[in-house]
Amino acid sequence: MTFPILGGNSAVSADAQANSLRFNDNDSAYLSRTISSGSDITKFTYSFWVKRSTLGSNRRIISNTTSSKQLYIRFTNSDTFEAFHTAGGTGSSSYVFYLQTTAKFRDVSAWYHILIKFDSTQSTEADRTKIYVNGNQITDLEDNTQPSQNEVAQFINTGQRQDIGTYNQSSEYFDGYLAEFHFLDSISLTPTDFGEFDSTSGIWKVKEYTGSYGTNGYKLNFSDSGSLGADSSGNGNDFTASNLASTDQMLDSPTNNFATINSINASSVITISEGNLRTTAVSAWYSALGTIYATSGKWYFESVLTVDNWVMVGVAPTSQDINLNPGGGAGTKSMALVFSTDSSRGDITYNNVNSAYTDGGHGINTGDIISVALDLDNNNVKFYKNNTQLYNLSNLLSDEPYTFGVSHYNGSALVSNFGQDGTFAGAKTAQGNSDGNGYGDFYYAPPSGYLALCTQNLATELSPTIDDGSDYFNTVLYTGNDSNGHGITGVGFQPDWTWIKARTDVRSHSLVDINRGAGKILSSHHTSAEYTDTTAFASFDSDGFTVGTDYAYINDNSHNYVAWNWLASNTTASNTDGSVTSTVSANTTAGFSIVTHTGTGSGSTTVGHGLGKVPAMIIVKDRGQARSWNVYHQSIGNNSGVNLNGTGAQSGADSGWWNNTTPTSSVFTLGTYANESSNYVSYCFAEIEGYSKFGSYTGNGSTDGTFVHTGFKPAFVLIKRTDGGDHWNIPVFTSDANGTVNTLSPNLSNAERTMEQNPAIDYYSNGFKIRTSDANYNGNGGTYLYMAFGHTFVDSNGNPNTAR
Repeated sequence: MTFPILGGNSAVSADAQANSLRFNDNDSAYLSRTISSGSDITKFTYSFWVKRSTLGSNRRIISNTTSSKQLYIRFTNSDTFEAFHTAGGTGSSSYVFYLQTTAKFRDVSAWYHILIKFDSTQSTEADRTKIYVNGNQITDLEDNTQPSQNEVAQFINTGQRQDIGTYNQSSEYFDGYLAEFHFLDSISLTPTDFGEFDSTSGIWKVKEYTGSYGTNGYKLNFSDSGSLGADSSGNGNDFTASNLASTDQMLDSPTNNFATINSINASSVITISEGNLRTTAVSAWYSALGTIYATSGKWYFESVLTVDNWVMVGVAPTSQDINLNPGGGAGTKSMALVFSTDSSRGDITYNNVNSAYTDGGHGINTGDIISVALDLDNNNVKFYKNNTQLYNLSNLLSDEPYTFGVSHYNGSALVSNFGQDGTFAGAKTAQGNSDGNGYGDFYYAPPSGYLALCTQNLATELSPTIDDGSDYFNTVLYTGNDSNGHGITGVGFQPDWTWIKARTDVRSHSLVDINRGAGKILSSHHTSAEYTDTTAFASFDSDGFTVGTDYAYINDNSHNYVAWNWLASNTTASNTDGSVTSTVSANTTAGFSIVTHTGTGSGSTTVGHGLGKVPAMIIVKDRGQARSWNVYHQSIGNNSGVNLNGTGAQSGADSGWWNNTTPTSSVFTLGTYANESSNYVSYCFAEIEGYSKFGSYTGNGSTDGTFVHTGFKPAFVLIKRTDGGDHWNIPVFTSDANGTVNTLSPNLSNAERTMEQNPAIDYYSNGFKIRTSDANYNGNGGTYLYMAFGHTFVDSNGNPNTAR
């Protein structure tokens, strides 16, 4: 299936942003303008899109400084975001306003839209200054000092210099990309004037602003490479560019997000700069990998050597260890071409094996361009030097997503181009070669059929089947009232499986599904048989469910709860695919089914699941007696299992549940031990690209933990260590941003617990990263399975998802 590409549909307006401006902090780059005249104002709006590169240090977006009277809009050294304005003096009493988020902005794979709204004329204090990210107001604030009513924002608009990308033209240089940069003088607007939620996918996207800017307002769209600070609002309020060049005008934008090197999925010994496109290292052969992975299609990438020494350029799957080079480590299924600067020798390295060839001309010199063409449809990788093919590898890739990767030896440096910069940060003169879809700026023309790794091409090649993951899975937070008929809404659909847990109390987990009926409750943290109470959980409703008084675990007065909800089919049907007849509610689009059946009491049995695809994970519970919950997961296979209600490591003893038989696209098998004369319920899941993922990762015992690529923005993640006795874990977020997150454990009735490092996990536009050394998430060398659901990285109309 092929979907339309941007520009040929109504997903984004015709004036949608096509360029951005790259700021490299090492260049001390910034834009500056001195306002000649104006007045103090009680209203203003800043709106801009930003894609971050370097994390962990103060990075100024906007600065307006006169002595102690200052405007700060920046990312902090803890990766929070703050906006404040002082009117002279020191301390909090000097603030006109000061807002700082608790959320951390550490996603370098996608774009954020940020809007600061100031209107001190508002009678309600909380309405006077607001920060919005991706269309949503940020209300969880570390600091929230609001202005007095009618207080003026001094010097923002009166005869002062305003800088973009620096503090006082001397420090805190921004590192990353900016696009669609607006300032509205004496006008206070909301995000919906600059963006909108897509009606199909719910993704926040660019919308053309057509209103007034006021006298000193401006719009910077960076469309003029000869005048990067040109104001396109019509006001003529141009900025002067310092240490920026035409080569910093980029195709990477909020409407077409290009891959870069992923600074949160790269070895710490690798230095990354130039908008996360330049890499160098002081140690040998560690990896830096791309931000975007693909599972199908043909993709092209090129790098230029800018500092001599050994280098590797190649491809790597999601399982690649960043502490190994691409191609290093047995079983990694990655590969790279190794170039030497001191001889004519080159190596192909694959699966920890080097294949040397010395047939001449394969050494590398400064200025040489290495290109890689990755064909995931035909299991093929081609390597080029200066557009001459050197090597062709076939039938070596594994069945998982791939990206491009690089590695270095002792100070060598590469600048990579995924299609956004044909100049390689000024190292070359752009040749203007786009791919077959018209995207990208490459030095050499990509081979026929090969494309730039960007979201517009992903929408075409990957053809996402689910645009809005919240149509099939959604989390609702609610407060109990201890009353019958308490309707919980906001799910967005009629759920078929609802899992409820009290967040701040010791209370049982409560799992209810359509097959067993609304009044039938199971608890994940113990082995007990099914509990019946039709008042406690009264019904599944069109937008949620109804709870009552008889079951304090789900509706205590003033107590806080989380409910995770999945959509099956809202109906049940008999299934005769297995050796027993099962009752199934299946959603083949979402890869989820609920299955109930009765065991025969002898031998093994096969059970139809209705997915039409091989399940990646199955959770089974004997409803009629006290027995453990058993979990099959594709990462541990059919000869082992793990219990949802316990902390134990995976055990071969549980293989009896699965009869050492891998599920098929129609049935799963339960062994003799799991086939007693009792009633069973099973929750079955198949992977759906862009919506669900069932994989594993290896811990490193560090607060800079493993990055796990899912290919979508997670909304729910369940994690369990399989080689040690640690808890199951579900992170619970209270907002769409990566702020404070607590953990609930399916095997415990405990309230949410705060991890030693908080947040213990970050969710991103394309995966999650562990941020704790706690063994429940990240024991050194530990193996962890996970189950994840979320929202597509790019929808079928080419709208890239925003950063989280």
